[in-house]
Amino acid sequence: MKNEKKEVLETSVSRGQIALEAVIIIGFVLVLMIPLLYTLFSRVLSVQDELRMLEGSRAVDTIANTVSTVGVIGPNGTATVQITLPENVRNVSIGKTNPREVVIVLSTALGDIDITRLVNYDVTGSILPRSGGHTVKITYYDQGPPIVVSE
Repeated sequence: MKNEKKEVLETSVSRGQIALEAVIIIGFVLVLMIPLLYTLFSRVLSVQDELRMLEGSRAVDTIANTVSTVGVIGPNGTATVQITLPENVRNVSIGKTNPREVVIVLSTALGDIDITRLVNYDVTGSILPRSGGHTVKITYYDQGPPIVVSE
């Protein structure tokens, strides 16, 4: 009878030790995985911000290039372009701070970023700061500058 109790006690201790070792191993694995997951997550956010900045930069470039083209055409020149604003757009400023400047402000993980392009002609207008596609009309009226940018 004593031998049976001793065997049961040894089996219980052995199972308890295995469970404790398993918990310790899982704990070490998790401790090692947390920095890796943090790095991976922060890199994903960084890549998303970079893609949004590229999309915003492309929109500003399209507007600036079209303004220059319409300016070269001269009075009564008009062009219509399609642009896509990223989902983190905060503001679109056309000729407000500087009459020859097109600015898009984007919100990123690091704060707001201004994407700015200068044009050779005075420009004014507005585009709603909402993400998605926009049809933008750029017109140089016969009375002269500024060139007007509108949706």
